[in-house]
Amino acid sequence: MLSVYYADERYSVSLVERKLFYFGIGVLFLIGFYFLDYRKLKKYSAPVFFFIVILMAVSLVYGQLYDISTVYIKVGHTGVNIITFSLIPLLLALAGMKPASQWGRWEAVLNILYRGVLPVVLYSISSSIIYTYIYVIGFLILTWRTSESMKQFAMISTLPFVGLVVFLCTRTDHLLFRWREFMNPSAKEMWYMGNNADAIQAAGWFGQGFGQATPKIPYVLYDNVFPYLIYCFGWLFGIVVGVLILLFLVRIWNISTVHRDPYAKYIAALLIVVFGFRLLWPLLMGLGILPRVTLDPPFFSYSGMNQILDMAAVGLLLSIYRRKNMIPSEVGEAAPMKVA
Repeated sequence: MLSVYYADERYSVSLVERKLFYFGIGVLFLIGFYFLDYRKLKKYSAPVFFFIVILMAVSLVYGQLYDISTVYIKVGHTGVNIITFSLIPLLLALAGMKPASQWGRWEAVLNILYRGVLPVVLYSISSSIIYTYIYVIGFLILTWRTSESMKQFAMISTLPFVGLVVFLCTRTDHLLFRWREFMNPSAKEMWYMGNNADAIQAAGWFGQGFGQATPKIPYVLYDNVFPYLIYCFGWLFGIVVGVLILLFLVRIWNISTVHRDPYAKYIAALLIVVFGFRLLWPLLMGLGILPRVTLDPPFFSYSGMNQILDMAAVGLLLSIYRRKNMIPSEVGEAAPMKVA
């Protein structure tokens, strides 16, 4: 944020102040969740899921920011994008709810519609392809890990997956445009990815220096923060960031494998999905390896409330890890899936 502030006179110093403010609050949440026993959150899973779903519906109907109809809900002097904010609490709430292996027949129908289909519909109405996709992937992974058989997994996952496919079919023109842009970034009408590629190519190993003017890179505070950072600080910096991201995801994976508590395993697995998409896709998108989507990375970008939520999620992971040797295996909570 400081580099962008010095690079472009259109931005004010509040960029830096805002980032520091939300980062400071995020650190407090990280510390708070680190000392909190994560198991106490499990009993609130169903109410949290219900509350987030209601909040998403309200934002889609009544959301407004600067007198423009959006998915934002105003909180004090700031607006919160409920669709982006909802992803982590929604998936974490799923992790603490009754596992699929314990569902009865009619309970399974209700849960498929409530947990699987309803969020997909809400994300689809918001026109957020990538968040719809991330939620479906998270839901399928959790279903896979908690189902008692392949037959049950197939039954539960069919409707949410069909919902995703139907939504993608309604966005065919948009998807085709993004694909053409990805395949031919140098075309005049495909300026978005072409400018990113030019900036990265001009960066060199050590970059153009701190506070350099952005070479027509759009959305440097959000989607394209990685191309801008690579332009300023070089390919070596980009490699270091990429390695740190991979190490971060590997550490989360280790938590999901070494912990004996199923609830902790589910949380870690779902956070791998969320952070994996939100860190790797913008990085690879900036390098021209993946198509363009609207997805700002955690920690790096300008986001405020999402920054607090991301830091709290890291604190939750630390809480889980520090208790890995304190919690005995909870037999019977979720039976391993049997191949039918």
